Amino acid sequence: MFDRIRQTKKFFEFRSKFKKIEREFEQITHTEEGNNAKVTVNGLQKVVRIEIDGVERPEIKDLINRANQNVTEKVAKKRLESGENPLDFLKGL
Repeated sequence: MFDRIRQTKKFFEFRSKFKKIEREFEQITHTEEGNNAKVTVNGLQKVVRIEIDGVERPEIKDLINRANQNVTEKVAKKRLESGENPLDFLKGL
C-alpha cells in the first residue's frame, strides 16, 4: 500500500515539474518571415500566429495545429500497437 502511495506521489511530482516546464516552453517563441508571410511558433511547436500580406490568419494557424495534434495521436497509437511503450523513459524515475 505504501509503495502505491509513493508511486502516486512521484507521479504528481513529475506531473507538476512537467507542467512547469511546459509553461516555460510555451513562452519561448520564434518568428520566421518570407514571401509576405510571417509565422510564429512556440517552444511546444504550436503555431501561435500566421500573418499573410499583413493579415492575421487564425484559421490557417488552427488548421496546422489540429493537423499536428492528429498526427501526434496517430504516431502514439502506432507505437502502442507495435508494443513500444511511450512511457518507457519513466522507468528509471
